[in-house]
Amino acid sequence: MRSPRRGWCRRAADYKRSAVKAGVAAKFVGDRNIDTQGKAVAGSFTLLSGYVGADLEEVSEQLKGVSFTVQGTNLTDERYLAGGDGGSAFLGTARTVTASLTLDF
Repeated sequence: MRSPRRGWCRRAADYKRSAVKAGVAAKFVGDRNIDTQGKAVAGSFTLLSGYVGADLEEVSEQLKGVSFTVQGTNLTDERYLAGGDGGSAFLGTARTVTASLTLDF
């Protein structure tokens, strides 16, 4: 199998100040072969992800250890081939947004 024409790269930044936390990440994946002969090539893609949240203890002492976060992946809803195996190709995951409420005790 031949190597991809271009590799991959990931960049990320995080921010936290007082109760607020946030971050963003971008991942680039270059053209890559998806068959054993090196003839079928999946095109490059870039994914953007991010999160924003708060440590609620800063809002009220009664909320000590509680945090809330909203996270999103593939925010631009990029359509891409995630990979291939045995004659099958797999679509990448569509935009996904989740929320979490965490209690540390």
